[in-house]
Amino acid sequence: MKQLLIRLKLLIKSRRLNVFVLFLSMAFFILIITKLSQNYTNTLRFEIETVNVPAEIVLINRNSTLDISFKADGFKWLSYVFNSPKIKIDFKKDSLIRTTDYLFRINDNKKKLNSYLPKTAESILYNTEGLVFEFDLNYTKMTPVKLVKNIEFSNGFDIVDSIKISPQKVKLIGPKSILDTVEFVSTKRVELKKVNSSKNITIDLDFKAYNSSIKSNVSKVDLSFEVDKFTEGSFLVPLELINKPKTTKVTYFPKNATVVYYTTLNHFNSVRESDFKVIIDYNTINSTSNYLVPRLDFNNSNVKTARVNLKKVDYIITE
Repeated sequence: MKQLLIRLKLLIKSRRLNVFVLFLSMAFFILIITKLSQNYTNTLRFEIETVNVPAEIVLINRNSTLDISFKADGFKWLSYVFNSPKIKIDFKKDSLIRTTDYLFRINDNKKKLNSYLPKTAESILYNTEGLVFEFDLNYTKMTPVKLVKNIEFSNGFDIVDSIKISPQKVKLIGPKSILDTVEFVSTKRVELKKVNSSKNITIDLDFKAYNSSIKSNVSKVDLSFEVDKFTEGSFLVPLELINKPKTTKVTYFPKNATVVYYTTLNHFNSVRESDFKVIIDYNTINSTSNYLVPRLDFNNSNVKTARVNLKKVDYIITE
């Protein structure tokens, strides 16, 4: 019987505690609502964002913030805690005066500025009469594109010709003092592994290394290159002595040299021995050297590279 009475007393106490907590929470909630319903005057700092700036100018110094004081209820002020306020200055649509600088006068643009404030805002004051945007005239410069790459081919495959970039040059717009220091615009790094087929890709240009005041009419370029299977071949080619005086007899050794060439598998049968010449030049003879250095010439466009496996040619001159 005693235990039953103890449990009843505990239950009554716990209910009283819950009721107390409930009434305390309601009182706190009403207090917050009351406070937020009241009007407060504060100053809010807005970040300035510029849009549609004319392409022929670059902003070199400007107001980056605008302080606005106004009266509004607590609910409106609470909303700014979670959102950083910004004001967009549109160089095409807004009223700006252009002299030596651009001037955004507050009185001329109050309707726009007030649209960023609560509709019930009162006693609106601005910390300045206008926003000044200093500018410099932009120059243009056609600048070559530099490809940054690391391309690895599968065994036996290679690029047929050079990599084609389109466009090869891009127009940069910016202050002349900065443009004069820019020699090229790099692409973002192209990483390709085990390439065994032709490619056509689009790659972004990398402007991170350049001043933020530099703009471009192009942000991407197209890359293309043909890939084919390659092989090596060789010919034993006779040496050809040039520029020898008619009255001079020159004996040289060896008489032939091996030429190794690199071409696509499809064009292998189109390469002939007559496409190559290994030349030694009599005019290169001097008193400090007792040998001639062979030079390789070839005129077959299907041959990517070629080399002669001969470093020097011994000779004897007899009158």
